[in-house]
Amino acid sequence: MSAPSSNRALFAAACAGMSLFGVTLVIPGLLFGLASVRLRLEISDAVRQGNLQSAIMVGVFAATVFIGPLIDRYGTKIVLAAGAAMLACGFTGLSLVRGYEAGCATAFGAGLGAGAVNMATNVVVSTIYPRDRGAKLNVLGVFFGVGALSLPLLSAANAWFTAERLLGLAAAFAALVAVVSAMLEFPRQAERGASFREMLGVARYPAVLLFAFLLFFESSNEMALIGWTTTWATAAGSSVRSAALMLATFQVGMMLGRIFAAAILRVVTKVQLVFACAAGSVVASALLLAGRTVSATWVAVALLGLCFSPIYQTVLALAGDRYQRFAGTAFGLLVSIALIGSFTSPLVIGRIAQFAGVRTAALVPLVGAAAVCVLIARIAGGTGASAAAGARQ
Repeated sequence: MSAPSSNRALFAAACAGMSLFGVTLVIPGLLFGLASVRLRLEISDAVRQGNLQSAIMVGVFAATVFIGPLIDRYGTKIVLAAGAAMLACGFTGLSLVRGYEAGCATAFGAGLGAGAVNMATNVVVSTIYPRDRGAKLNVLGVFFGVGALSLPLLSAANAWFTAERLLGLAAAFAALVAVVSAMLEFPRQAERGASFREMLGVARYPAVLLFAFLLFFESSNEMALIGWTTTWATAAGSSVRSAALMLATFQVGMMLGRIFAAAILRVVTKVQLVFACAAGSVVASALLLAGRTVSATWVAVALLGLCFSPIYQTVLALAGDRYQRFAGTAFGLLVSIALIGSFTSPLVIGRIAQFAGVRTAALVPLVGAAAVCVLIARIAGGTGASAAAGARQ
């Protein structure tokens, strides 16, 4: 068997894959509302548009649940290459298919590919950088933002970039990632011969559930800000344009925070960074809840972007440190539960906003930030240490 490719080459492939994941998640909001796309896919009302968006996320969730054991059994190479190939087909399909049912099926397929790519990229980076997981996973997370910003920037730059052309570019990029990934040699999986039952036994470790619920609340918080920042901004008196810029500020803060985290982790531990960011997010969430002016809301949103940004990737790094034997399965469980948080948060906020007011709904990220503080304190205190030790044996 050939020697594994250099870490730099593998990391570059992972970053390209994470950019693909970002591209996938921005497509619904960017393209499904365009008149030409709505006509071709027969999106006649908001319900159908929401269903198409949900089809992608259901695909991501389904892949996340099942891909982890496949990675542990067969390795990251086949999963990353196959996932990118599925995305190439999915993007091409979304640029060509006609009809609502065909659109939903194609969107679901694209979501499956995106979920596979997301899992494979996180696992390969965790595997090849055992001594620098936190920093490298945070840098990897920056490329999600690169992908998420790329299509909107191209669309805004020139009218030549129609929906179909943007999807064509995304498909070409996905095909390139698939080909390059297939050519690289990835590290062998240490537990290639393990059974699926043994792998899924990872879920019984108590510490895994602490990590999982921490990511549940963190994912809930991030989705709350993505989905409701503009609403909270306008409730504070912001114009529509300023509200959009406020949301962009949050996204830029998420990218910058991960860049800073990669450097900060040279001098502090991963647990210390997560706790500090969680504590900072409690303060920023309280400011968001109490603030009644545009400036206060803007400051709160910017701080939340910086504070939220390192938590998700750094917690994955902590899990990679403790659960090296079945990293794919552990990551799959954690990310699956985190995705449930991202689905739940908008529903909870919507119900609170309906019955108690939009401003009161800002309690959700405050409660979530406090929960993250409690859970990381439990993890730091050594809860589940014996189970973690067993996972490395």
